Amino acid sequence: MGNDGGSIQRRCEVVKLKKKKQKPEREEQNRSKWTLCALSKQKLAPPIVACKLGYLYNKMALLEALLDGTLPPEFSHIKKAKRDVIDLSLQSLNDDAEDAKFVCPVTGLALGGNYRFVAVKKCGCVIAERAWKEIPDQNVCLNCSTPFDPESDILILNGTEEEVNQLKEKLKKKQSSRKRKSSSKKKPAKKIQKTGVSSSANTLGPLIASAEVSKNMPKSADPSIYKSLFTSSVADATEGETFCCRHVGHRLG
Repeated sequence: MGNDGGSIQRRCEVVKLKKKKQKPEREEQNRSKWTLCALSKQKLAPPIVACKLGYLYNKMALLEALLDGTLPPEFSHIKKAKRDVIDLSLQSLNDDAEDAKFVCPVTGLALGGNYRFVAVKKCGCVIAERAWKEIPDQNVCLNCSTPFDPESDILILNGTEEEVNQLKEKLKKKQSSRKRKSSSKKKPAKKIQKTGVSSSANTLGPLIASAEVSKNMPKSADPSIYKSLFTSSVADATEGETFCCRHVGHRLG
């Protein structure tokens, strides 16, 4: 109805607009990062590991993917479990492995997307970033007192897109330096040096041949005639002559 003087249609009733795709809420996205495995999308349960980019995984799901060779391309930065992942030591509020709730052992803050957390690579302890900011210049883990390097042993878990891109650049530099080191360790092929053994062997050849001939010579045979069957009839004739083809120069002369 409308346009009859009794009512006025609104624009939304005449023009149909495309519905915008509803984006997941930010809180829900953050919560899924802290509660689900980045690879299998299953609920996180101990043992839990983290890659060098700060993503969380169920260890068994990651190992199975590595062994089967079914790791997706977005996780290609993981080549070896011992080198590329960190075993995390998470403190749980309950003993239920299927419904575990993890908290910071220092501040008591829960992992769930509301707070930022870091992991110490040396020991695997996961601690709230707030605790590190309150006690700056720390080189010992606040939970287990393990010494570490603050510049290289602190990993931000589930960081921002900018932080993840920075970690990717660091990984690329490490991989390129590792390739250069492996290529420099390869030893070049040894060149065989020429010695005078070949010339001496050539000079000893006729002597050895004549000795073998005289050894196998029949008793009733004339030595000079018998040797002439197997040796050259011209002195220094070492080329162009075989048993079936006598020296060409001597034959033509």
